[in-house]
Amino acid sequence: EMMKEIRSALLTITPAETETENHIQQGSSEVVLSDIETKILHIAMEFESQRMRGDTVEVFAGQLSLSITNTKYYLQRLVDDEYLYDLVAIGSPTRYRLSTKGREYLVENDLI
Repeated sequence: EMMKEIRSALLTITPAETETENHIQQGSSEVVLSDIETKILHIAMEFESQRMRGDTVEVFAGQLSLSITNTKYYLQRLVDDEYLYDLVAIGSPTRYRLSTKGREYLVENDLI
């Protein structure tokens, strides 16, 4: 009986939406990237089109007019979700590049 009540309650819960999020339906799952995350993907795409091997958190922060801390947060989220990948080399700063998933997101959702 209690499980029925819990299931019923769960069905009535709807996620809160904010103006800064893009809600995009892909198959049966909803992908949500913030405007800043989408801008980061665009910047990474520009690096790719210029045949650059990704760039550092400082370059992304400068282009986004964000602090290093905020930029690191968004870059890490995109790496964790596999929209970007990070290139780590001893003695060099970490560089970030657009992954196949990030490129697909931009193309499939008509963001480029």
